[in-house]
Amino acid sequence: MKLAINLFIFSMLSFMFFAGHATAQRRIIMRTYGKDSVAAGLNDDYYLTEDSCTQILRYSRFDRAHNRFIGHFKDVRKDDTTKTVAEGDYNEDGLKEGEFVSYYLSGSLRAKGSFKDDAYTGVWSFYYEDGSPELMFNVTDGIITITDVWDHEHKKSVDKGKGNFKATSRIASYYWYGRLLNGRPDGVWNLYGELDLDQNAIIMSEHWNNGKFLDGGNFAQAYSDSSRIILVNTRKLNLTHAEKLRFSTTSCDVVKFSQHSTDAKYPGGDKKLFKYFDAIADVYMDHFIKNRKAIPFYSANLFVTGEIDETGHLVNLTSDQKTPSSDFLIEILPRYIPQFQPALAYGKPIRQKITFSFDFGNGTCKYGYQLQPIELQKQ
Repeated sequence: MKLAINLFIFSMLSFMFFAGHATAQRRIIMRTYGKDSVAAGLNDDYYLTEDSCTQILRYSRFDRAHNRFIGHFKDVRKDDTTKTVAEGDYNEDGLKEGEFVSYYLSGSLRAKGSFKDDAYTGVWSFYYEDGSPELMFNVTDGIITITDVWDHEHKKSVDKGKGNFKATSRIASYYWYGRLLNGRPDGVWNLYGELDLDQNAIIMSEHWNNGKFLDGGNFAQAYSDSSRIILVNTRKLNLTHAEKLRFSTTSCDVVKFSQHSTDAKYPGGDKKLFKYFDAIADVYMDHFIKNRKAIPFYSANLFVTGEIDETGHLVNLTSDQKTPSSDFLIEILPRYIPQFQPALAYGKPIRQKITFSFDFGNGTCKYGYQLQPIELQKQ
């Protein structure tokens, strides 16, 4: 749904920023006080949002000419302004500078460390919401060295700079994975897509020798100028979202509704569910080999859309492609896909749309599914 968003900034005078093609109106307010001080309403992911959904208030100076925060800022909980959520400083160019601290809305420490010219510097520590440590690293002359890492189960995966580590890339939705030695990459590091369930689909590789980048690339390209790995992206600190003055992508009403809704899911998890997808792919290819259909099994990109009903069963499967391949998938999907746990809205089962994708090529198959957002129905 496209949204028209009105951003009002109040002072002695006011002006309006208007974006998008209107199918729904959203009123998002940033209030100014005095010459250049503002109070911005943010959600818990640090995106600008409506007053009724605001969870964090940011108090700071604001450079209107360049649309950026400057000077000292303090973020507090809207429901209790005595509770600090984050605090730090921006220089006159709007770059993060000096000591920063960030807390979860629950009050537990999220992260602390320092910035210099908008980049990490010195010692940094990140924590899970239960207070247990997540990530420790230090930065000297712009070089990040990972010291210790713990997973969500509090198991240590990197100890004193040694262990396996997952790092971000310069491309969204992709990550690098490899071995750390003395806190820096060593050996072969591979790039994977975030949606890959395993680490067999390598997109790109880099070679390192004890923290020194050697080269990287894949079958289509090669490079040796610099690494594409970002060991710790500044986006990990969610307060950095506020600096981009981006609006929350979902209207306040949808946010409120989502707090009372749950997507459908397979009880055994995606790994078990995708075993049934493997079986479907095998049946599909066997069928078209044996019957020698006109559409070759080794070249097809198919999409099937349907619903998971209130009992968790697949119903109303359709495809816009109208081919023997899509017809066959529509026939066999309900036979092989087990019963889901249905979506819930306000505690009651509700139908949810789902789209299946199958990409056959060279005798192999890539597959996946996407649940569509639950339709908003106010109570």
